[in-house]
Amino acid sequence: MTKTSVAVALLFALSSAAACSDQRTTSESVASTKSPIQGGTNDTGHPFAVGICLEASDLSQCENGTSGVCSGALIAPNLIVTARHCVQDTGPDTIDCATSVFGAQRPGNIYVTTKPVFTATSDTDWHQISAIDVPTPTAVCGNDIALITLADNVAATEAVPIIPVVQYKMSDHTRYSLRETAIGFGATGAVPQGQNPPGPGTRRILQNIQIICDANDPTTALGCQGAFDSGVASLNEFFTGDGTCEGDSGSSAYDQKNFDDGIYYSFGVLSRGGDNTASGGTMCQGGIYTRLDAWRDLIVQTVTTAAAAGGYPIPSWTAPPVVVPDAGPAPVPGTGQLGDGCSGDPDCASLICRSSTCTQKCDDTNTCPDGYDCTGGFCIATPAPPDTGA
Repeated sequence: MTKTSVAVALLFALSSAAACSDQRTTSESVASTKSPIQGGTNDTGHPFAVGICLEASDLSQCENGTSGVCSGALIAPNLIVTARHCVQDTGPDTIDCATSVFGAQRPGNIYVTTKPVFTATSDTDWHQISAIDVPTPTAVCGNDIALITLADNVAATEAVPIIPVVQYKMSDHTRYSLRETAIGFGATGAVPQGQNPPGPGTRRILQNIQIICDANDPTTALGCQGAFDSGVASLNEFFTGDGTCEGDSGSSAYDQKNFDDGIYYSFGVLSRGGDNTASGGTMCQGGIYTRLDAWRDLIVQTVTTAAAAGGYPIPSWTAPPVVVPDAGPAPVPGTGQLGDGCSGDPDCASLICRSSTCTQKCDDTNTCPDGYDCTGGFCIATPAPPDTGA
């Protein structure tokens, strides 16, 4: 969601966080969109889309609406993927890809819930965290991803993890589409900085959002290559249409094709966006996501460590992509006929050489010519009768 041609705001709903949302009266920093899945509906059916309570002194702030809000997705029983700006400071409210960098970890506690509404939770509905892993580069654009390891496993009866798109590229359209579903805990509209955004802290869903540009995808790259060339975004990012707002930071873009079939793949995490509040509007506009396939190594390494701590098998999506070998061009049949000598299959018109002799397949319906017997499925010359000396 671009705010200007170069600087865009994060969608964090907290004091000056990016793409998140602060349920208090604070400025909205790195995410200039200040609303939750705009135009969407309340969602209770996808608990893998988690809510993240930020900068809280204790759980009461999460439950009474006085904490910061971000969103995320459960990718393993004790592992959440979200936006890095939700957990680390970014400085100014708007992001300039040329200068914006991540700073210190945000103060306060972080809690995660699979419940659909923050204020409808009790203390037992929140999971505490044990570790946070982020990329080594500190530039905000392209590196806005964080992996939060929980102190306990989320039971399968509570939420089933989704699949991050890291085994194959999101531009593989034999597997994935160019539309996505957004699910997050953000606000429902945009307001000028310093005002409270409406409604963060409730999970909402909006489907069939267009993926507008991915510089790594020939299908969409031509229309917006200038945005990457001019430094508005990183090659580790992609653009989508409207729908997400402040507080949706860290929420996933779920491939629509598989989502329709009840299979949940995440392309990336929401980093930042724009709005039209400068002209008196209340609309959040667009979304810029950090690609998960750009951070395959970090994600696989972190889930491997998390799996050891949680006592569960490493997920199958950590395996390298399955590559079907190229069989090469079909062999060209030779000229050898049945009974001719040969040194290999290519010498024979039938492409079958057995015992240095060209042969052909046979069965009950495909019989062999005179002088040949069908033996073991191949035409073999009928042996000469034994010489009796008569």
